[in-house]
Amino acid sequence: MKGKTVMTPGKIYIVGAGPGDPELLTVKGMRLLQEADLILYAGSLVNPVVLHFARPDAVLYDSAGMVLEEIVRILIEAAQSGKKVVRLASGDPSLFGAMGEMTEPVLKAGLEFEVVPGVSSFLAGAASLKRELTVPEVTQTVILTRCEGRTPMPDLEKLTELARHRSTMVIFLSAISPARSRKSSCRFIRPRRRWRLSTGRVGRMRRSSGAA
Repeated sequence: MKGKTVMTPGKIYIVGAGPGDPELLTVKGMRLLQEADLILYAGSLVNPVVLHFARPDAVLYDSAGMVLEEIVRILIEAAQSGKKVVRLASGDPSLFGAMGEMTEPVLKAGLEFEVVPGVSSFLAGAASLKRELTVPEVTQTVILTRCEGRTPMPDLEKLTELARHRSTMVIFLSAISPARSRKSSCRFIRPRRRWRLSTGRVGRMRRSSGAA
């Protein structure tokens, strides 16, 4: 196949697993899983069905419960021993994936890495809603952000500031909205094994989701 990347032993491939539907895994991502000697996947976020593409003799690690240093150590040691290594991340690795913290030690170790994009949940969410994110004469801008939590937000990126643009906002990692937004209407989709669409008031959705 023209343009096909040959998987290199001793190189780390950071692969986006997509939004949960195994059929939305990219062809390249599937091929790398089929070739990998070692796959370290985000078990709490990645649909385990995609692991069926792995070779029977491939070593699988679930990173749920691991700290970043442990994840990086496994990746580096496997690559240094000449293995074909895949870090399987949820969605697309470039969005809220701690890719920078992960790849810095890889480069310091003198190793190469490649990033393979995945279908992000915000794109799959729009498809599930059968809605476009940009509408002529309404908005031509999409803002990808999150609510403030353990990770602080810069002052100019508070939701109240971003909302002034009156653009489409996609809010990640934030099923629980601020208390003052409880009366706002919204829709959110819960990905992974199955899509579930919820529509209603934020306050009620917080209670129905079982969130504290």
